[in-house]
Amino acid sequence: MGVVYEAKDKRGTRVAIKTLKPVFANDKELVGRFHGEARALKAISHRAMVDILSIGELGDGTHYMVMEFLEGRTFEDVIKQGAPLDPHEVMSWMVEVLDALEAVHAAGVIHRDLKPSNLWLARTDVGPQVKLIDFGIAKHTGKSSAGAPQTLVSAIVGTPDYISPEQVNGENVTFSADLYALGVVMFEMLTGKLPFEEESSVKMMLMHVERPAPLASTRLKTIPKGIDELIAWTLNKAPADRPPSARALKERILSVMAKELGGRGPATTQVKALRPEREEATAVVPMPQRPPKRELGDAPAVTEPSMPAVQPPEAAPRIRRARTEPVPRHPAGGGVPMWAIGVGLVVLLGLVIGVVWKLTRPKPLAPLPPVATQPTPVVPPPEQPAPAPVAPPPAPAVAQQVEPKPPPDRPVPKRKKPPAPARKKHAGAKRK
Repeated sequence: MGVVYEAKDKRGTRVAIKTLKPVFANDKELVGRFHGEARALKAISHRAMVDILSIGELGDGTHYMVMEFLEGRTFEDVIKQGAPLDPHEVMSWMVEVLDALEAVHAAGVIHRDLKPSNLWLARTDVGPQVKLIDFGIAKHTGKSSAGAPQTLVSAIVGTPDYISPEQVNGENVTFSADLYALGVVMFEMLTGKLPFEEESSVKMMLMHVERPAPLASTRLKTIPKGIDELIAWTLNKAPADRPPSARALKERILSVMAKELGGRGPATTQVKALRPEREEATAVVPMPQRPPKRELGDAPAVTEPSMPAVQPPEAAPRIRRARTEPVPRHPAGGGVPMWAIGVGLVVLLGLVIGVVWKLTRPKPLAPLPPVATQPTPVVPPPEQPAPAPVAPPPAPAVAQQVEPKPPPDRPVPKRKKPPAPARKKHAGAKRK
């Protein structure tokens, strides 16, 4: 809905000019929110607030405000480059943010959109400084509420990833909503993940209302117990179960840092030099082993995150999954999926069987050399004699009756011819 320009004043000082697009010049609600942000920043006197230098309207109806120019990076950039972050550094920043929230709430202003992109780690001459920005949807309950636009009770205002349950339900929003959002920011900075991750904004908001927030230690086991309980305290669904004020949460963080973190931070930390972003120079700034003692209400020293130096061009930059993509869920212990183990076992078994078969299979016999033999002369087959003619079988002999020879003293009688056989009459012949 607006555009921010980098400019220089007559003295050459860099400033930021935030404008509302002319198309929204007649939208009374948006114009009211634009001026309400300026009133909120002017009403709060704290080093974490951005200075408003002037505010006005151009001839074409464009509303503008001239603001302090911030050089540095947001907490969102810090999370993308180095999460999960060191617990001591995170808690130090949270103390600084809560110190600013205490002043914001004292002025009767509820931010309603605390998230990493609205928490700025600015470079100053005295060192890094936390800044709260973007009060465009802030709720005014004190002196700054005069003339500020009123949000409908049933309207949902906020960012789905960091919104409180009462904002989703359209209920009355109190200062506790900012503490809930800050608990989500701490969870993400310490673990590198959000407590609830869904691709749909509607599902994300419903999970803030219905599902209990997981412990940060379920995502990263090295988180100290005191910090784990502290974050869980801020992520309660009911506002009455959360810290009663920003000051109470700040005191609890300081107590946990003294007991479990020993009040010690990293020995050295790498920060970019105080130059424009386009110059990628880096410098290593030594930090004391133990921070100096300070009163409870004093703001702690804030340092830049411990991060690797700027990588050379050939190194691949770290890529962070977009929040709109589905995030694969792995077991809490980070184990290997069962299907991957099964595939590995099958492949290993196949290799073992192949090696055993190769070692135990019988070797093929070598072929015998051919035996040299004399060629056998070809002998033509002997000529077969012509078959002898076969005589017809003899006719059966008729038995002849041998007549007995007469005695010698008797004359041989003459042989009589046998009578001719009588002809058989034809069966069909007629009788005469």
